[in-house]
Amino acid sequence: MSVRMGSISYYPFMGIGFFHFPILNLVKKNIGTLAKSYTVYAIDLLGFGASDKPAGYSYTMEAWAQLILDFLNEVIPKPTVPIGNSVGSLACVIAASGPPGPNPVQLMPSISIPVLVLWGDEDPFTPLDGPVGKYFSSLPSKLSNVKLIVWME
Repeated sequence: MSVRMGSISYYPFMGIGFFHFPILNLVKKNIGTLAKSYTVYAIDLLGFGASDKPAGYSYTMEAWAQLILDFLNEVIPKPTVPIGNSVGSLACVIAASGPPGPNPVQLMPSISIPVLVLWGDEDPFTPLDGPVGKYFSSLPSKLSNVKLIVWME
């Protein structure tokens, strides 16, 4: 079931799509501008905003990427450009990096750039043992040109 407003669709089963948007005028302007020429789908990933928050669900970057792929395959049966904000942007990159999409790592030269993540162990939003922290922590074992440095005071 969807609710359609002009060229913007909201999918209630995934949330109302405005977890970050009320405080980000730039994002709201981008949606309005894009909606003039394209169909825009604003969704919340499972566990964010007004979406369901099922107990026991494995909240990982890979799971969110799969939710995006499922949404694209079931709702938008044509080529699409996923755009995300914050955690959603990383989930979009992961989703787009799998088949049949391009692998972003292959689009860049193999250069050594350290990844510095400044998280304290008390950070309530992006703790190292949370989905985003686990994803970044796993990168050095997957990509030889990535080094993770965690700084804690």
